[in-house]
Amino acid sequence: MNEQVKALCTTLHFETKFKATHDFAGYILPFFTRKPERVKFTNGFTPMVGVIARAVNGKNVDLNQSALTAKSTLIDTDVDQQVVDQLFSPDIYREMPSSKLLQYLPLSESKERTGEIRLGEFLIELLRLKENQTFVASFSGTQPANLYERVVFEGLKATESAKQQAPRHFEFYNQGYYEDLFRQDVQRLIQDKGYFYDHIAELLKFYYFTYVTQTIARVSDSKARQTITPLYFALENESISRSRQAVKTGYSMVYQHGQDLLTDVDVLNYLNALIPDTKHFYWKNQILSPDFAYSHALYANLAEFLPIFSQQLDAAVTAGIDFEFPDLSAAVKCLWTLLAKRSDGSRETSSRYAKSFEEIAQQGFVRQHGRLGRTFSLNKHTVLMLTTAIVGQDKMPLNAVFKALQERGVYFDRMTRDQVIALYEQANILEKLSDSGDAQYVRGIL
Repeated sequence: MNEQVKALCTTLHFETKFKATHDFAGYILPFFTRKPERVKFTNGFTPMVGVIARAVNGKNVDLNQSALTAKSTLIDTDVDQQVVDQLFSPDIYREMPSSKLLQYLPLSESKERTGEIRLGEFLIELLRLKENQTFVASFSGTQPANLYERVVFEGLKATESAKQQAPRHFEFYNQGYYEDLFRQDVQRLIQDKGYFYDHIAELLKFYYFTYVTQTIARVSDSKARQTITPLYFALENESISRSRQAVKTGYSMVYQHGQDLLTDVDVLNYLNALIPDTKHFYWKNQILSPDFAYSHALYANLAEFLPIFSQQLDAAVTAGIDFEFPDLSAAVKCLWTLLAKRSDGSRETSSRYAKSFEEIAQQGFVRQHGRLGRTFSLNKHTVLMLTTAIVGQDKMPLNAVFKALQERGVYFDRMTRDQVIALYEQANILEKLSDSGDAQYVRGIL
C-alpha cells in the first residue's frame, strides 16, 4: 500500500471502523459540525476582538476574566458601595478610549467560546495580524494616564486566568489578497484613532464575512477563476424585484454552494492527504490544472484508495459507481460522489457545518424579501464604514470607490449604485463636478 494511502486509511480509522474525520489536512473554514461550539454571535463580534487583542500582545487567547468589583480595586473609601460599583462597572470602564481594555473583552461563558477562539485565531492567520505593525501597535497595551485607569488596569490584571491552547493549522485561498486590502484599510482608519476603535470590530466582522462567502462560492471550482467572484448586494430597506442582480447572483448562489460545503471540504482534505507534498495545500482548481505536478501520483493514489474506501461504505452508497476512471478528473468526481452519497445519510451533520455561514450572514449582511427569498444586504452604516476605510482622509473618484468595494467582494447593480450615491449626498461627502462618475468625488469623513 502506498505511503499516502496508508496514512489516510489510518487517519480515517479503517483498521477499526471508518470515522468521518474532518479538517485533518488543515482548517479551511473555522466551522463546526456540532452546534454548541458554533459561533452564534450571542455577544456580537467583541469576543473575537478580545482574542485578537490578547494574541497580538503575546497573551493566551483563552482568558476568562471575572467581573471587576470594588473589592478587587482595593479602594479604601467612604463613598457608598453601590456608587463605587457603578463607577467601576464594565459598562463604564469599557467606554475608556484605551487599547489595553480590548485585551479584556470576555469570551462567552458557554461552549460557544471554543468557536470564538477558533474564529479569532482564524482571522489572525488570514490577515496576518501579528505581522501588521500598524495593527499590532494599535492593540498594544498602554500605560495608565490617570488614577482611574490605574485602578481599572490593576484590578483587571488581578482577575486574569488563562489556559494554553494547542495551535491550529489553517489553509487559505488567496490569503495575501485579503491581507493587503486589510492592511490598507487599517492604515487609513488609524488616522482617526477614535473612529478606528469604534469600528475595528465591524471591519474585522466584514472581512470574515467576505472571505467566507468568497471561499464557499469557489471551493468546488475545478477551473481557475478571477480573484473575486461577483456577489451582488442591495441596501437595507431597498425595494427589489426578481430581475435584480442581488436576487440572482448573491445569497442564493452562496447558499446553494453551502449545501455541499462539508463534502467539498472533505474532498480537499482527502486529496491533499494523497498528494506526495506535505509543504503545500492545493485547491481543486490547482489539482485539476493540466500542469499540476502531482497529477500522475495523485491519480495512482486515488486508484488504490477508492476501492479500499468503498469497502468501508454501505452497499447503497457504492451502488452504480464505476471505479474504473479514465483520468484524474473522473477519479476526483468519484471521491466526491462517494462522500456526497454517504453524507445524504447524515444530512444533519452537513447542515450544521454550513450553518456557520448563515450565522455570520445574519449579522447585518442578509435580508429577507418575502417570496423572493434572502439577498445579501448592507446597511447604510456599513457602507459608510467601508467607504471611510477606502477613502481615508483624502478624496477618490466615485467610480474608483465602487471598484474598491468590488475588490472587497461587494457588487452593486445600477439601481443600488444610485441608492449609494444618494447616501453619499445625504452624508455630504460627494463632490459633484458633473454627472459623470469620473467627475464625482467621494470625500473622507475622518
